[in-house]
Amino acid sequence: MSDKNPPGLDGWRRRIFATLWVTYASFYLCRVNLAVAIPKIIEDTGFTRSAMGLLGSIFFVVYAAGQFINGQLGDRWNPRFLILTGAICSACASILFGFSSVFAVMAVLWGMNGYFQAMGWSSCVKVLTNWFPHSKKGMISGLFSTSYYLGNVLSWFLAGWLLLYFSWRVSFWVPAILFLGAAVQFLIFERNSPGSAGFKPEAVSAGAENPAELVMQGLPLLSNPGLWQAGFAAMCLSIMSSGFIYWIPTYLYEEIGFSISGAAFRALVFPLAGCGGAMFAGWASDRLAGSKRSPVAAAMLSAAVFLVLLLPGIKGAGILIVALVALMGFAINGPQMLLAVTLAMDFGGKEKSASTAGFIDAMSYVGAGIGAFTAGFLVDRFGWKTVFQFWAGVLIATILMVLLVWRKENLRHVG
Repeated sequence: MSDKNPPGLDGWRRRIFATLWVTYASFYLCRVNLAVAIPKIIEDTGFTRSAMGLLGSIFFVVYAAGQFINGQLGDRWNPRFLILTGAICSACASILFGFSSVFAVMAVLWGMNGYFQAMGWSSCVKVLTNWFPHSKKGMISGLFSTSYYLGNVLSWFLAGWLLLYFSWRVSFWVPAILFLGAAVQFLIFERNSPGSAGFKPEAVSAGAENPAELVMQGLPLLSNPGLWQAGFAAMCLSIMSSGFIYWIPTYLYEEIGFSISGAAFRALVFPLAGCGGAMFAGWASDRLAGSKRSPVAAAMLSAAVFLVLLLPGIKGAGILIVALVALMGFAINGPQMLLAVTLAMDFGGKEKSASTAGFIDAMSYVGAGIGAFTAGFLVDRFGWKTVFQFWAGVLIATILMVLLVWRKENLRHVG
């Protein structure tokens, strides 16, 4: 894409970005509300905590598989159709989940929701790649990543408010209705590429049309060592970040002495500060690192190692602890965005961006499935200090993987 843009292109870019931002933030309305509703579901149904944990595991596993499958589809089929289908079907699954009381039915519905939710991310990355040039991808991906941080916060606040006045079932019905509204605005305003909006189209591969061809054409993706390194880095980072955000309210409640609501509210500084970290990482990788993502990620993760080792040694200083949690959100979510969005756009280009985004996000959710349960096991067996040491070790492993990706980036820039 040339530096001289056709008249109206910048306006369309703003429109596409805003539409995708609202849409993907809305995906979280029907994704993370379960965590807030778990206590009320247990009271109403008598399910054990192990059973509720199994619901989360089913979601993570199906979502991870769906990311790889839908990433392949997003590169060969219509990403607009995939995002719209995922939004509508996820909302419907959430509504049906709210009517259910049988665990087996709820498990099937929540697993289906995991697959439909996986239709959103990689196709959004595909559309962004089609619309924005390489020189702006760091900043664009940083800004776009705020959609899932703020979407997470919005979902928790909405579900929490609904649970104050209504049954837990309403905390699934109302978000689903709002999600359907977001799907309508997406249908009206989104276009897949400048070519579909009336600008000069670029050459587009016809791609595969059947599942067998999709699998065969996806195999070269798995032979890219740099992509595997980025995927393992994302998985290691998600073991720590997902485990941390899952358990930090409990830590603040049990170890620091905040009330349950106070602990949950203070924990929100992690994703909120993560918005700033994501935007900073995108800006820094474009402006300070010559569009190289790994050096910025490695520097921020090094700071995170220091912070995660410092946090358990502080007792009784509530404001300082909350400040450290916020700094960790800033230091961790920046690299997470670079791995999940920017490197996917860089590695995949226009033809494979959805596939690479799907693969990296799938690896992240494998890590999420590992992280939440591993941290809980370590707390029960060894205590909180061991958990923080484990998280520091995982961050160091992430840095080592990022350094390998950095080497690949240097070779690609030299080439």
